[in-house]
Formats: sequence, C-alpha cells, structure tokens
Amino acid sequence: MARTRIRVLAYELTDRSVINALIGAKRRGVDVQAVLDRVNQRGLNGREGSATILAAAGIPVWIDRPAGLEHNKTMVIDDDLVIGGSYNFTYSAQHRNAENMTLTRSPIVARWYLDYWAARMALSETIAPATE
Repeated sequence: MARTRIRVLAYELTDRSVINALIGAKRRGVDVQAVLDRVNQRGLNGREGSATILAAAGIPVWIDRPAGLEHNKTMVIDDDLVIGGSYNFTYSAQHRNAENMTLTRSPIVARWYLDYWAARMALSETIAPATE
C-alpha cells in the first residue's frame, strides 16, 4: 500500500478498481499524480473518462500531447516500487488479454522512471476538474 507518492504514466486507465484505488490513496494523503494518453479524456458509452474522474477527485492529471501515443504502462510507488509491462490498467487486461506485469523494487530504477515521468509531464497539458 502506497504511503507517500504514486506517479502514473498510462496509455489506458479504465479499470474502475485501479481508478478507485488511486482515489483512495489520495484520500489517505498520498501524493497521486498522473500523465495519461488523450484516450482517457473520453469515456465509453458517454461516461466520463478516467482523466476527468481523477481530476475531479483532486488528483493532478496531465494529458500527453506530443506526437504519437503515451503508450507507457507504469506506476512508481513511494519512490521505490516500479510497476510496468504490457498491462494496460483496464478490465480487459485483467480478465481477458494475455498481458505481463513486472514489479521492480529499486530506488535507482524508480528514479529513472520518475525522471521520465517528469519529462513527459513537462510536455503535457494539465486538465482542470469539472466544475458544478
């Protein structure tokens, strides 16, 4: 369980259990931030996209704008644990697809990913939560 910080860099983030876990971490006082591909701005069947849902929960979200897809699927937790692989954070990845995920516990490797996250964030556009 994250204690201090989570950084998300993701192509697809649609699995509600992952979205709820990130929101729960934010509510526990964890510094959660995400850089997401633009596909996360719109949801399926007219629902809100994950970028909007996370932003509305107070989680800073940036939409990756450089050419091409933000095709990474990584999370860095507490500057020590790196989660990555082919696994998109989707229901299909968890229940239907052949996917892989690796967990690496290393502050050095985490730093590499955090530096990359910061570089992508600097090239991205922040979104504001929806207002009532």
